[in-house]
Amino acid sequence: MKYKKLGRTKLNCSIIGFGCWGLGGIAYGPVSDKTSINALNKSLDRGINFYDTSDLYGDKDDGRSEKILGEAFKKKRNKVILATKFGLLPHNGWHMPEIYKHSHLNKALDLSLTRMKTDYIDLMQLHSPSIKTLKNKNKMNDIFEFLIKKKKEGKIRYFGISVRNPLDGLYVANNHQKFDSIQTNLNVIDQRIIENGLLDSCGKNKIGIIARTPLVYGYLTGKINEKKILSKRDHRKKWSKKQLKIWSEAPKIFKSIIKNKKQTTAQFCLQFCSSFKSVTTTIPGMINNNQVIENSNAVKFGYLNEKKKKEIYNLYKSHTWINLSNKKNV
Repeated sequence: MKYKKLGRTKLNCSIIGFGCWGLGGIAYGPVSDKTSINALNKSLDRGINFYDTSDLYGDKDDGRSEKILGEAFKKKRNKVILATKFGLLPHNGWHMPEIYKHSHLNKALDLSLTRMKTDYIDLMQLHSPSIKTLKNKNKMNDIFEFLIKKKKEGKIRYFGISVRNPLDGLYVANNHQKFDSIQTNLNVIDQRIIENGLLDSCGKNKIGIIARTPLVYGYLTGKINEKKILSKRDHRKKWSKKQLKIWSEAPKIFKSIIKNKKQTTAQFCLQFCSSFKSVTTTIPGMINNNQVIENSNAVKFGYLNEKKKKEIYNLYKSHTWINLSNKKNV
């Protein structure tokens, strides 16, 4: 495994992290706690040390993902970097209610600490605040006051933000540089952070980037397509069939430029995200040992050179990948 510092922090993160949304049994359908814990332990054995979760990840929005992390790493706390989120309320669909009152944040933080069986969180992130919140100076100052206080108390080491989309991310990078990290979308078919300057802005301001959706919910692996039957609470059901079909066709298109026959499409996609200096860690969602092994092996292929990244960018620009009739928070 390879490691990078998260922006200006002292957190030395594995360049492949572990997206823990699926561990709660909601994002990608039911998954047992045993399978989840096995996957977490396997990932740690293979050098992964960065784990991203949320107080909402769970089949009943109950933080089950955090509980599983706590159980898996209760005797290995000093070996892992735990990142979680708060501020977003339970929701179904595209409406995303939020609350940032100190009383709510304080309770949410304490519950996360309890569930993860720890007395500190390495990286506490705001969970998808609206652009209205981000542009409200008084509200943001109030949020920073809370985060700084909890940092002084030792309950959190650093604080960041998971933004709704790359445009919101650019606003944060240019206006809220107290954040140590920004979590946002990046993959071979979504290179908006390159186009809009977010990548460069984070590099300039020493803000670490956490790249999410590197495999676009599994569709970039080439192992599933729009015909896959999804369970009732699988989040992918909210996307249109047209959008799922567009994503499903992407692996066939990019396969033509994967020269190493031993490299899977998933590994190529993870290699792409990791090849940008400002990107500290890339967090594919994983729920079993096979996924952990394949994804962690992406580091064996090194970093892409500028010529290859340009080739990928040109291929990205030659197609339309996002059906924007499917919502503004993409």
